[in-house]
Amino acid sequence: MYCTYFGFRFPPFRISPHPETFYEGAKRGAMVEALMNVIEHGDGVVKVTGESGSGKTMLCHVLQAGLSGRMPCVYLPQPQMTPRQAMQVIAQGLALTAARPSDDPSALVQKYLQAGMKSARQVVIVVEEAQSVPLPTLDAIRLLSNLDAGTRKALHLVLFGQPELDTVLAQHEIRQLRDRITHSVVLAPMSPEEVEEYLAFRVRSAGNAASALFPKPVARHIARAAAGLARSVNILADRTLMAAFADDTREISLRHAKLAVDRTGQSTGGWLDAAKRWWGQRNAPSTVLQAGPR
Repeated sequence: MYCTYFGFRFPPFRISPHPETFYEGAKRGAMVEALMNVIEHGDGVVKVTGESGSGKTMLCHVLQAGLSGRMPCVYLPQPQMTPRQAMQVIAQGLALTAARPSDDPSALVQKYLQAGMKSARQVVIVVEEAQSVPLPTLDAIRLLSNLDAGTRKALHLVLFGQPELDTVLAQHEIRQLRDRITHSVVLAPMSPEEVEEYLAFRVRSAGNAASALFPKPVARHIARAAAGLARSVNILADRTLMAAFADDTREISLRHAKLAVDRTGQSTGGWLDAAKRWWGQRNAPSTVLQAGPR
C-alpha cells in the first residue's frame, strides 16, 4: 500500500524470511559464519535457541542458502511428524525414490548416507521448532547421525528451537541426543541501538536511501515496545509506516509509532505482553557459538 509512496521496491518489513534482507548485525552474520564452519569442519549436533520471533527462521533460511551447492541440506519445518513421516521428508529432500510405497524410508536414507561416506559427501538436516518434535522422531533422526567414516560424520544435525528445547533435551529418554550436542547458539533480542540499525538496514534493502526514515525517538519506541524481537519490530515498523501514509506525510513521528503500538497491541492477542517478558532478558547477549557442556 505505501511502497510507492515511500519509494520501496517491496515491503521492507514483511515478516516472511527473505535472505536478501538478512540483517548481519547483532551477531547474526557471525552466527551464520560460525554455524557454517562447524558444519563443514566439525561434527556432532548443533543447537540454536531463541524466543519466538527472535529471528530463528531467517537464520535458518540464510544457513540453507549458504549451504546450497556445498552439501545436500534437508529442511524439516513441520515438527509434528512421526518417525516414518520424518524419514519420508528426508528421503524426498534427498531426491530418493523407493521401489515400492511400502519400503522403509529410513533404510533408504541410511543407504544413501553410507554410500556418501565413501565419497566424503555429507548431509545436513535442519529441524525447526525442535522443541515440539515428538521424542521418538527426534531419536530416529539422531540414529542417522550415528553413521561416520572414522574422522567425519555422514550427517550433521542442526536443531532450531525456542528456549523450551532445553527442557525437552533434559529428559532422560533423549539423553543420547543431548550428549551429542557439541555447539550451542543463543539468539537474544536486539538492543535499542541494534533495532535502530536494523530499521535503517531494512529501509535501504527495500530501495529507500533515506536510512534515517525512522528517527531515533521513533526507533527507540519501537525497540521498547517490540522488546527487541525481530518479528515484533517488523510488525510495528510496518504499522508505523501505514500511520504516516494515512497522514500523507513522509516525516515519521513518535505519534505514528505510538499509534502503531496501541493498535497492534489491541489486535494481536497480547503478543506485546509476551515480548515485554522476553525483554527482561535483554541484558543476556547473543552467543555466537558455545562449545562444551550445555
